Amino acid sequence: LKNEVRIESRQFKEALDRFRSLFDIIESGRVELAQELDRRKETWEAQSHKSMSLMFLEFLALRDRLEQSAVMIDDHRPSFLARMSKRESTWLAGIAEGQRMLLRRLEQILLGQGINAIRTVDGPLDPQTMRVVGVENHADKENGVVVAEVLKGYLWHGHLLRAAEVRTNKKEEDHS
Repeated sequence: LKNEVRIESRQFKEALDRFRSLFDIIESGRVELAQELDRRKETWEAQSHKSMSLMFLEFLALRDRLEQSAVMIDDHRPSFLARMSKRESTWLAGIAEGQRMLLRRLEQILLGQGINAIRTVDGPLDPQTMRVVGVENHADKENGVVVAEVLKGYLWHGHLLRAAEVRTNKKEEDHS
């Protein structure tokens, strides 16, 4: 009886050892699978972020064009004869209002996606979010203050989407 118990005990121990090795294999496979899933998720998120960024940059380019066309329409001065025509001025006002409506809607969409314009004018130059494309001389402003915005910059959930292009102040030095 003791021999049978020893034999069954050894067989049971061998079966347990085999199960442990199988569980170890399964666990290592599970860990490898989890690591692979994490890697693929990171890759997918990076690709998704990149494609979303590219799409948003296209929307920003569209927004810039809409804003430029709205400014051009507002600045348009029709000829004397065109000003005399109520139809012409009504048509032009309608186009201008339509452009402004499109621009407001596009800005709402961008804002809804977490895209915010960077505040630049009258603030200090931030080299992380702004790129200097020109320098002006204003005696009443400090050096390095942004005096004009050439192209709006945007942040997407706090991360730079597009750097602002600005002109900064640089006082002329007195050589007296």
